[in-house]
Amino acid sequence: MEPYADSKYPVVSAASIIAKVVRDRRIDVLRSLYGVEGSGYPADESTVRWVMDVIRRGERPPIIRYSWGTLKGTGAYVEKAKRARRTLKDFMV
Repeated sequence: MEPYADSKYPVVSAASIIAKVVRDRRIDVLRSLYGVEGSGYPADESTVRWVMDVIRRGERPPIIRYSWGTLKGTGAYVEKAKRARRTLKDFMV
């Protein structure tokens, strides 16, 4: 990982823009399928409110990350499984 890589390398900057556009389109699909509100990020109050409302209604859509720290203390929270950290060498064959 290199800090500020998106400002140093045009290809990284382009990849970042493409990733954001793709993510935004996917969030739009989730809005139409599940009524998602907000950006999808845990710092977004609209997203948190939507997730908590859905859980209070007893719904458990597959799009919610149930290991999300915001859900701690609710019956929906699931402890995230610990995985060994992987490095670039793990992907080189």
